[in-house]
Amino acid sequence: MDVLERELAAMLRRIEKQLAPVMAAPLLPYCLNFVAEAYLLADRPDEAEGVVARVLEQSAVRKEQGVRAWALWLQGSIAARRPQPDSAAALKAFRQALAVAEERDMRPLVAHCHLGMGELHVAALRSAEARDALAQAH
Repeated sequence: MDVLERELAAMLRRIEKQLAPVMAAPLLPYCLNFVAEAYLLADRPDEAEGVVARVLEQSAVRKEQGVRAWALWLQGSIAARRPQPDSAAALKAFRQALAVAEERDMRPLVAHCHLGMGELHVAALRSAEARDALAQAH
């Protein structure tokens, strides 16, 4: 394990420790979305996916559509960034997140969804779709 990996692991442990008191609180799903994104940025997609599954479950129970939308975006990001990307799953999750985000006027998330879809289209060499998605992300 190199220095950067040790630092990332230590940072994630600190995040988990700091969030422990709020794990049963009303803000839990919001906090878990941040934890999932931290895992994703630390290149730990399996952990991120597990956290996102919890968020999706809790947001359904609590009927928190905004939290659900961010979790769906994370789900798409995880699928897109795996060593063997699952483009179909990523596009599906991005589209689901986009539908909720547009309905709720969550403009930053709308942009994130279009960016994610645009990146997938670029990787698949679908230039017209990529151009459209990336233009909408702007």
